[in-house]
Amino acid sequence: MLSESTSSGKTAERLSRLFKPQTVAIVGVSDDETKYSGRLLRYCRDAGMADRLRLVNPKYDQIAGLRCWKSLDALPAAPDVVVAMVGPDRIPDLITRSAGVGFIVVVGDLVRRDAPDRARGMRELVRKANDRKTRIIGPDCVGVLSPANGVAMSISSALASGPARVGEIGLISQSGGIVSSVIDRARDSYFGFSHIVSCGGEVDLDTCDYLEFMIADPMTSAISIYAEAFRDAGRFLKLAQQALAARKPIVLLKPGRSEAGANAALSHSGRIAGRRDVQSAVFRRVGVVEVTDIDDLWANTAFLGKYRTAIGGGVGAVSLSGGYTAVVGDAVSVSGARLAELSLVTVERIRTTEAQPRPVNPIDAGARPTPGREADDVVACLEALEDDPHVGATLYAETLFLGVEKIVPKLAGFAARTKKPHITCWQAGDAVANVVADLRQRDVFALKDLSQATRALGALQAYAQHKFRADVQRPGSRAAWLAECVDGPLSDDDAKKLLTEYGVPFVEERAAQNHAEAVACAVSIGFPVVLKGAIPGCLHKTEKGLVGVDLRDSGAVSQCASEMANRVPELRGFRVQKMVKGLELMVGVVSDPEYGAAIMLGFGGIFAEAMDRRAIEAIPLSDGQAQAMIDHVDRKGLLSGYRNGEHLDKAAVRRLLCAISDLMHANASRIREIDLNPVIVTPNACIAVDAVIVLR
Repeated sequence: MLSESTSSGKTAERLSRLFKPQTVAIVGVSDDETKYSGRLLRYCRDAGMADRLRLVNPKYDQIAGLRCWKSLDALPAAPDVVVAMVGPDRIPDLITRSAGVGFIVVVGDLVRRDAPDRARGMRELVRKANDRKTRIIGPDCVGVLSPANGVAMSISSALASGPARVGEIGLISQSGGIVSSVIDRARDSYFGFSHIVSCGGEVDLDTCDYLEFMIADPMTSAISIYAEAFRDAGRFLKLAQQALAARKPIVLLKPGRSEAGANAALSHSGRIAGRRDVQSAVFRRVGVVEVTDIDDLWANTAFLGKYRTAIGGGVGAVSLSGGYTAVVGDAVSVSGARLAELSLVTVERIRTTEAQPRPVNPIDAGARPTPGREADDVVACLEALEDDPHVGATLYAETLFLGVEKIVPKLAGFAARTKKPHITCWQAGDAVANVVADLRQRDVFALKDLSQATRALGALQAYAQHKFRADVQRPGSRAAWLAECVDGPLSDDDAKKLLTEYGVPFVEERAAQNHAEAVACAVSIGFPVVLKGAIPGCLHKTEKGLVGVDLRDSGAVSQCASEMANRVPELRGFRVQKMVKGLELMVGVVSDPEYGAAIMLGFGGIFAEAMDRRAIEAIPLSDGQAQAMIDHVDRKGLLSGYRNGEHLDKAAVRRLLCAISDLMHANASRIREIDLNPVIVTPNACIAVDAVIVLR
């Protein structure tokens, strides 16, 4: 791992020698192109690297007209990069001879897989290399490419069809197979790369090192990452903030959302752990766009890289198929993107020029039956959307019609003129393959899958609207007395004491030692009440039958207390609470061991299953983010008087969420989990009933 001094500013400078080497030695090179050692040489030559290559293999005097040296230290000067095409038994000697070498790319194993204490052996080799100022890429990787610099130090099978396309996307992947697939997709889809790194086992340099380089690199506009885990999560988040400030989108494919995905990743690298819901909340906070498959990885990165300075807004969509416009509308909604509400000026313009009787978004550009004028109708609608201030991006989504190829030049002309992001999506087969290819060659961002297109638009909207907040609006001081508490659950009294210190209101409650005191407390509080049995360490009282609700007189309280005492001999008293009626919510804190804590909000009580929708947001939490959590959960408007119901106190809910955030921000190193269930919302309050706090 890079030292503190290196990672603080020298990483990008040092890695420039890797991505723009003057000399590259291939140790173990072969003239047999059926082997990786021979194919690597071909790929380097195809990329135009012949004059930079130094071939090393004692079996040959020359290969393909290039001189071969007997050993690495026989070279006239130390190369910038060595690509090691040798087995692990020869790696120690190679490192011994690596004085002056900047980097060694280890394609295979660094240490034999059956070696005793293999991890220790790898650490020793890394230390030995670092002592010589040499850094290791890999092992078990497909290499490093820099299309922008004509560099292809890679065994990727995707290069058999020719060098990787040049563009502005940086690709970092812990999987060599994913690197190859994305390179191949780029060739078909007419986008390209600045630099590509297959990280492999990351025994030395890691994903964050390459990311730091690409953020500083002027040839890179957006960055794709496939990572199963980050060695230093805190460093990744800081770099993500730097990328956001530089307007360089990061698109991340990180597996482990499902049990099957987590198990597969664990089997592959052994480096996956933690809560994905918390991680995703933290990634959103620093502007990282997450995706779930390879196609979205490249498409979203290419689209965001092309339009990274877009200011955002709703999507305006057009199709010649009236039926397909309905499909497009659904696809936009499902993707998380937002359709623009057209201005009255735009509606009237389309009604007049396109004879569309009821213009809505998505627009049916085929409403006017004018065969041969399809291209004009489409472009006229797109130009109307271009001029609408509510539209931030346009989508032309199509099926199939006669003379489809005639639209290419006019659509390409519009895409070249527009100042707003534009996607064309043609969801058909071979009949439009040439049209899509032609559009891509003319620099039109064209896809073949509607869901993929709308997800890219959703990613652009999310990125454009993102505003990172590093401030805490109401910072709270640390609760020093927590240091004296033992690990595990706090007592009920201590949990409520802590939460109350940070401004969380609780329902009125009193403790009672016996039946008579319970009745007296109930009379004092006022009926109806809730009676709860007290057992030290019991977190879930309902499961033990220790909760009696809506008790309306002294007799009901006394009978309930007697039944609890008879049923649970270890009972240690009671708590009597005022019965509060309102809408039940659940509020909690969930934590990831590397990425920290996040606030969770959801419905409780009878709505818990029927409204199974939760919001999770990283801390610190602003008032606006708290409101966004409420809006996400309450799509039906239960808090806003749904179906003539009462308007409930959303401001109080926001205050409670922010209070929990302040508590966690001040005491994150000590608190692992918080659970407030239920939280009762009324027209003028938001009150917690019970609380569980678990310490680390």
